[in-house]
Amino acid sequence: MFCSLVLSFSLLYLRIAWLVSTPFYAETAQSQSRYTLALTQGRGTIYDCNGNRLVNAESGFLAAVMPSDENFAAVASHAVKLSRQELEQLWEQGKPCVVQVDGEFESPNTWIYQIPIRNGEHQLAQHVVGYTDSTGQGAAGVERGYDSLLAAEEGGLSLTFTVDAFGRGVSLEEATGKTDNPAGVVLTLDQEIQQICEEAGQRYLEQGAIIVMEATTGKLRGVASFPTYSIDRLADAVADEENTPLINRAFHAYAVGSVFKIITAAAALEQGISPDFAHNCTGAITVDGTTFRCHHLAGHGLLDLKGALMESCNPYFIALSQQLDPTRFWQIACGLGFGCSAELGENLITASGVLPDPEDLENSGAMSNFSFGQGNLTATPVQLAVTVSCVVNGGLAPSPSLVEGTTQNGTDLQLRQSPQPTRVMSEETAAVLKADLLACVMEQPDQNATAPNEEYVAGGKTGTAQTGQMDENGEEYNNGWFAGFFNAGGTDYTVVVLSQQAESGNMDAAPVFREIALEMTALYQTNV
Repeated sequence: MFCSLVLSFSLLYLRIAWLVSTPFYAETAQSQSRYTLALTQGRGTIYDCNGNRLVNAESGFLAAVMPSDENFAAVASHAVKLSRQELEQLWEQGKPCVVQVDGEFESPNTWIYQIPIRNGEHQLAQHVVGYTDSTGQGAAGVERGYDSLLAAEEGGLSLTFTVDAFGRGVSLEEATGKTDNPAGVVLTLDQEIQQICEEAGQRYLEQGAIIVMEATTGKLRGVASFPTYSIDRLADAVADEENTPLINRAFHAYAVGSVFKIITAAAALEQGISPDFAHNCTGAITVDGTTFRCHHLAGHGLLDLKGALMESCNPYFIALSQQLDPTRFWQIACGLGFGCSAELGENLITASGVLPDPEDLENSGAMSNFSFGQGNLTATPVQLAVTVSCVVNGGLAPSPSLVEGTTQNGTDLQLRQSPQPTRVMSEETAAVLKADLLACVMEQPDQNATAPNEEYVAGGKTGTAQTGQMDENGEEYNNGWFAGFFNAGGTDYTVVVLSQQAESGNMDAAPVFREIALEMTALYQTNV
């Protein structure tokens, strides 16, 4: 019996010795004595056009801690976003951990690091920047489109601890990596213009979007969507199906209404129809048995093109559209980007919207609706910005862009190539339209886009688009639009404002344009 026990223990001893000597178990035993904490992702940076950081712009403090009775009270008194109960649970586990804290302090076995915060409290351009998922991979916006570039080639800051058999910290062995990665993406956005857009939208828009485009180049200097959302409350944003805050409305397509009359006017002028073409608006027009009514039921009387744009008279544009060749009309809209998505950068693509086929426009009813921006037609704020920019540029339509290029060190820029502007209309057509759009703002009484004290000169067009969606009282929701232009600091800017669930473009969108134009005018006067 005794010999059997001795033999059994001997065999067990030899088995354990063999297991420990094998490479697999030797590595496992060694890995169990080391524990690594990742304090930062080391993810690249997203900049505005002037090199200002749009992420990693703010800093905070992280405490790497080996939990003990001696440091609990100090950490608990400085902890951010963790309750005392949550901290107690971490301390019960005993493993080295990371706690966000409010600043530097002294405590045993506690190491404080000041690090950049990816999405700070005052995060700008959240819909454009996007966010990462729980694994640190880009999930939306620029974070997703440029994930391969922004994902760090070298890891962020990591701390390696020696731990005992129970995983409790024994000592800090080493710190590796960097807290900051300056390589990344440079956007066309201008931080100051972006701030102006977001502040104006917060005051005026519950749901909607704002685009500010540099008219000559097509570079997007401001892109804002409302409502906004917070990275810290991403789950709430996902669950909010009524307001859908995660949608970037600046890049989505909507019914556009009377802003589209700019394209109808351009098509007419390009087909040789005189701006003196006249129509007597009696309050309605009938085409092939279908009656279309004017918003001014008493009628506007005799109007030419300028007067029709100023009064936004539907019957005039319906009458005008019956003179047009549907294919050539369609080509003008297509040349301005309607019906096509825009690639603003790598994997940064807008919606295409809906543009009827030329064959569909052979139908007089479809052509009538098309002429004043209704029917089977939707467009993005970006497409409307390109349209107005084309008028401002003498008939050259710019290619919209959101990305200037990339950088490896935060200083040197590798430019992204953008397509050159394309001629969509003649200089003569653009000149007529620009003068008419200036009249729509500067000569029209009760126009809410007008500068209160002549601080700027602007042109533009309102739009109020029916959506077919009803509220609880059976009233139809409208999309209110304003698409216009002005000059600030010697640069022509196009601004497009979308206000969903609006009363009208003049009531809900034009005041946003006015505030942006005022603020940008003041900004450039200050910076001179």
